[in-house]
Amino acid sequence: MNKDQLKKLENDLWSAADKLRANSDLKSSEYSTPVLGLIFLKFADNNYQRHVKTILAEYQQLQGTRREKPISEIAIEQCGFYLPDHARYGYLLNLPEEKDIAKAIKAAMKAIEEYKPELEGVLPKDEYAALTRTDKTLPKQLLRTFADIPADASGDLFGLHIPDEDCHQFHGKVATDSTRRLPLIPVIVATLNLASEVDAG
Repeated sequence: MNKDQLKKLENDLWSAADKLRANSDLKSSEYSTPVLGLIFLKFADNNYQRHVKTILAEYQQLQGTRREKPISEIAIEQCGFYLPDHARYGYLLNLPEEKDIAKAIKAAMKAIEEYKPELEGVLPKDEYAALTRTDKTLPKQLLRTFADIPADASGDLFGLHIPDEDCHQFHGKVATDSTRRLPLIPVIVATLNLASEVDAG
């Protein structure tokens, strides 16, 4: 990911925070987690998409044989995690406005945790319903905000540096160094790094 793309994502991140400040009754400590959850989902989806063809090819090749495996098992071997169809970013992004988008995002996060036990209880879920207290369109707006994260963006993007003066605006919990990383970022990095290691192996 080049510097311009990184800068755009940082701008989108702060734009999302500004939108939530203006259009919701949430505190910064409440909206940072769902925002980062969607960024996580987009990066996970990008990574998964790079493996879809080989996952499906192996699944079809093994069907009906003694070595037949669930597609989730093949995906975890090849990619490090499994995204069922209803947990794919594009599926959520293309849901019609009248659908309960917050509920769909929660279901997606629960599905990811189901196949990735290390993430159990970590990914945001109920937080998306909280976004709709004052504006039911906010989850959809946020999905659109991060939809154009480049498909080739990698986990090292999450060296996002957040200046001291902005940290309190975005999240109530503060790290100790002069530039901050938001709490979900280590989880995002660990998951994407695992996927990269599986890919390299």
